Order: sequence, then C-alpha cells, then structure tokens
Amino acid sequence: MERLQTHLDAYFHGQQHIVLENSGRIDPEAIDEYIARDGYQALIAALTEMSPQSVIDQISKSGLRGRGGGGYPTGLKWGTVAKAVGAQKYVICNGDEGDPGAFMDRSVLESDPQRVIEAWPSPLTRWERRRATSMCAPSIHWR
Repeated sequence: MERLQTHLDAYFHGQQHIVLENSGRIDPEAIDEYIARDGYQALIAALTEMSPQSVIDQISKSGLRGRGGGGYPTGLKWGTVAKAVGAQKYVICNGDEGDPGAFMDRSVLESDPQRVIEAWPSPLTRWERRRATSMCAPSIHWR
C-alpha cells in the first residue's frame, strides 16, 4: 500500500529533532541506552571541565529557550538561579501539563527522561550541586 502524501510531509521533512532525538530510539527506562548515545557527556564536561558561569554563558549563546508559551531564555533563567542567595537551592522540573491536550513536557519526560535529569544541575556551583533537589509535577504518570 502506498503512503498518502499530504502538505504536511514537506513541513515535517525539513525538521531536525533535537529535544526528542532519542524518542523511539532508546528505552526511556534503560540508562545504558542513553549513555550509548553519548548521554551524560555534557553533564560530565560541565562538572569536570567548566565553571558554572561558563556553562551558563554557553547556554546563553546557544539561544536555548524554555518550552513554555513564553519561551523564556534558559541562560537567563540559569543565571538567575546561580546568583540567588542561600545555602540550599531548588531546581524544579515543572512538567505539569496544565493545558488540555498539551503534551510538550510529557513527551520528553516519558520518552527521554535521562535528558532532563542530565540538565537540571548545570546552573549550580559544584558545592550546590551536591545539595540541590529536583521535583517533577505529580501529573506525570510513570509506567
């Protein structure tokens, strides 16, 4: 049977998957599969070769933005966290899907959770990384 061609084929054909590049290619529950696709290499470099400020600078230069409606610049957000006063800091992974039918965060958290785990400690100093706490919204249901 021949595949039905639509106007969307041309639209999707030119896209490059970045955030979801591992979706459908790895078992989200198998850390070894994530590591086999160079997972955790960026975190290792951030922890061993870079200062927290150089990580923030690199993220700022990349133009990476949040996946929410406002598209808040990630480098600006991480810079704010790094400058915050206090002995203990909290980095929150807000995976709440408040809009009905919105599955932006869920698709990442369910198909490639290691990618989210790899990124969350990056804006903190080395000492703070040992004391940081992460939380995901309870609306994400793991298998």
